[in-house]
Amino acid sequence: MSKFDLNFFRPFLSFDDTRPALKSPFQNGIEMVASDGRILIAVPEADVDLSIPRRNQDEDRPGNVGQLFDGTEGNQQPFVSLEVLLKCREQIPCIGCDGHGVILVWAGNGSMEQTCPDCTGSKVMFNRESPVEVGDRSVGAGYLEKIHRLPGSEIQPLRPGSEVWMEDTPMLFRFDGGRGLLMPLRPVSSPKVAKG
Repeated sequence: MSKFDLNFFRPFLSFDDTRPALKSPFQNGIEMVASDGRILIAVPEADVDLSIPRRNQDEDRPGNVGQLFDGTEGNQQPFVSLEVLLKCREQIPCIGCDGHGVILVWAGNGSMEQTCPDCTGSKVMFNRESPVEVGDRSVGAGYLEKIHRLPGSEIQPLRPGSEVWMEDTPMLFRFDGGRGLLMPLRPVSSPKVAKG
């Protein structure tokens, strides 16, 4: 029996109509991948439920996933448990389902209930607007919550000064059976004053 089904991938998919290539999982030859553009997860294709339609990465060209992971090499920071990072974060009712745990989706001639992709049915979420410090970078609490729900999840802070550290370098995370990347929040710059 396969370990990962479509419900596993849903919280990591985009629901943005302007990004159709990210609305369903895709294959990269070795792994099944899901991403919304800020977070990406990858699991071995052999561990994926056969009922998930197979779509090759090249069909929509969302980028070479292997190269994204290669870009995190050279960062020797230890992995950190998300339990520690999220311990003090405020939980609020899920905004995706108004705290009900399910959403209505149109199917054929009517609607049906589906587990909320934002809270995965838990009815609560961390305040996404609240950044969480991971090393010297900030990441969105909502994304850390999604990662935290994965069994055995840990994240690797970026080491400042390493050859991989750049403002837009994703952070590597791992979980039982897979791996992923999370984009940090952009630093808030101070307002520029025009001199005249």
